[in-house]
Amino acid sequence: MKKTMANSESRIDFIMKESEASMDDGKAIHNKNTRKNKIKLTKSQYEETFMLWRLSRVLKMEEYNGIDFQHKSSSPQLSNGLSYEPILSLLNSKVIFENYQPKENDSLSIWMEYKYAEMNKKTRPYIGNYISFIYSHEWTLNSGFDHIYSDYETLCDGELKIF
Repeated sequence: MKKTMANSESRIDFIMKESEASMDDGKAIHNKNTRKNKIKLTKSQYEETFMLWRLSRVLKMEEYNGIDFQHKSSSPQLSNGLSYEPILSLLNSKVIFENYQPKENDSLSIWMEYKYAEMNKKTRPYIGNYISFIYSHEWTLNSGFDHIYSDYETLCDGELKIF
């Protein structure tokens, strides 16, 4: 399923992730750590990233519970230069997701991940930036640490493509 926004500069596609059963290609994975199984990547392949999104609905709102942890707040821009403004205008201009009516405190998060998350049995570092939106009569940028103690359920998720 694909939803699109087109404007004069670029096009944004929200592509929903297929069910887990259809993602299985049936290939056997060889677990031996031998030279023939090593993945050889060029520098551009090694640095390749993609953008993911997750739409969530609040289950219950909670206040500060006295437990402190380090939490990174939402950013207005991703490290690849994508700003929140075109996405926010898309969210507030039309229906993006089929069979979905936004409710108060629904959340949409967009972040980046490496295409090759693990190299030589070592995981790559977290990229760090994400953009978060909260619905309150209309979609707005989640500023600061709003709703970090609330419990959410995932409604749908997928990949974000910009052309």
